Amino acid sequence: MAHTSSVETSCKGKKPVICRWMWTRLEEDVLVQALKELLTTGRKFDNGFRVGYLNVLQDKIMMVFSKTDLFSNPHISSTMHSWKKQYKTLYTIFCGTGV
Repeated sequence: MAHTSSVETSCKGKKPVICRWMWTRLEEDVLVQALKELLTTGRKFDNGFRVGYLNVLQDKIMMVFSKTDLFSNPHISSTMHSWKKQYKTLYTIFCGTGV
């Protein structure tokens, strides 16, 4: 399976800039599948995942995309943080009081 890099290449400027990782649909699908596997194998506690879950996710992604530059920190952890933030916002909108 051929995989092209998802790193945004349109970074401009004189200072060295760390480009934002742009996730492809396939990468996100693999990440969601890996999260579902963690849930079914008992790696989740009541308030979150067990220690080391990011490394497990990175290993599962590496099995599918052997030449990827995705790492548990910062790529996967920032994506998880973003998803949690979006979920909390939507939950507040749809399930909050007064709506």
